[in-house]
Amino acid sequence: MMHHSEHGVIENNYARIEGGAVYIMADENIFTMNGGIIRNNTAYYNGGAISCFEYRREQDWLLSHSLIYINGGIIADNQAEYGLGGAIYWEQFSPLYLSNCTITGNSAPRNHGGGIYVTTKSYGLHLSGTVNV
Repeated sequence: MMHHSEHGVIENNYARIEGGAVYIMADENIFTMNGGIIRNNTAYYNGGAISCFEYRREQDWLLSHSLIYINGGIIADNQAEYGLGGAIYWEQFSPLYLSNCTITGNSAPRNHGGGIYVTTKSYGLHLSGTVNV
């Protein structure tokens, strides 16, 4: 499934568990943000703005390949209240792509990825252009 946002605003949301603004759990999803703003969102646990983690079914971890492309835009003033990744929590077997964007003023407790938290099992974080974190 593909989700696409172009120059939109996602703001002032609260998630009881993960992903205050965007929550991706199923396999083979793509979220693309071209410009726009994600601000003032809160998740009780991980990913104040965006949470994306591997798909789990009946105790068997499957290789999940969801992708996020953030091309421009601002992710600001989001909060993970008791978890990781104030702006983005990324636990995937595929990379996270950030290009020409600003991630600022986000918070997570005990400095666990106030901006971005990428787990060790991820394929990484790919940056291009100017990325201000």
